[in-house]
Amino acid sequence: MIRCIALVSVAVLLTGCKPINNAINQTFYVGTLEGMGTCLEGMRTDLISVESAKAFCSSQYAIPLPLFALYGLTGNASPEAFWSERLFTGTLRNESIRYVVTEVSISVDVYEKDGKTKNTHEVSVQGWFEPKPAAQDFKSLPIQGAPDDWGQTTLPSCTTPRTGRCWEWNILSAKGLEL
Repeated sequence: MIRCIALVSVAVLLTGCKPINNAINQTFYVGTLEGMGTCLEGMRTDLISVESAKAFCSSQYAIPLPLFALYGLTGNASPEAFWSERLFTGTLRNESIRYVVTEVSISVDVYEKDGKTKNTHEVSVQGWFEPKPAAQDFKSLPIQGAPDDWGQTTLPSCTTPRTGRCWEWNILSAKGLEL
């Protein structure tokens, strides 16, 4: 009986310890919105913005989403240039009902005039794409090695069959949180 009381007392004391609470939260709630919420509660402070706390917690708790979740991601996008940075911008709609998407990896293929030779650029888009019918704007991280005319000329999206210089994009993977 005394051992049981001692164990319960130790457990109660340890759960009040923030590092142990964080370890328990990351062990049992990674990949869930509940874990993200607990992380945000622990980061409540005036020292950093809510957006920064959200970005940190999503990097800690987001997990790779299953393949079927990618089929619910749709949108429109195009190459853009802002000064010397080459970006991929557009809108993304998350039609999944089970996940909040926090990061998307996209392949942008630029085909040359012959319609066969392609240069592939992988871009990363970070954001908070909730399951809802409205599309949300996004802007990728800068793309390394993009062509000089990226976003400066009107490059049409590809049609089938490819008959000239064009581009197309595909979603490769996504990370997120289960609701």
